[in-house]
Amino acid sequence: MTTLIDHVPINQPTGTHTYGAYNVPDGVSSATLRIARCTTATPTFWPNASTTVDAKAMMSFDNGATFPYQVATISSKGGIVTHPDTGEQVTETGVSVTGVRLGANRKIQATITVTNGPLVTQVTLEVS
Repeated sequence: MTTLIDHVPINQPTGTHTYGAYNVPDGVSSATLRIARCTTATPTFWPNASTTVDAKAMMSFDNGATFPYQVATISSKGGIVTHPDTGEQVTETGVSVTGVRLGANRKIQATITVTNGPLVTQVTLEVS
């Protein structure tokens, strides 16, 4: 797995914010996008339950001229979330996709739309 964005701290106001574009190594066919959540250990990460995040990772096959292929999406509200089976606090919200089309000249970018911001958290984007 190659980490393109590694727990990068962000403090974003309400609005849409774009990260990248990043080169995607040949042979990569999956992507994972994760956003750190509020827990008792990390109370400043995304603490406001009314703050919503819609995030997506988009793929380009023309060296970043266009980004027509959506490879991952997240839509969630902030605040502390507990896992329904274990009762433990969830530390990250994320999504993974496999089967991303192979090819040369690929780039990936992440777009995060924040409502009722600011969003204070960390973002990780990995490909493999």
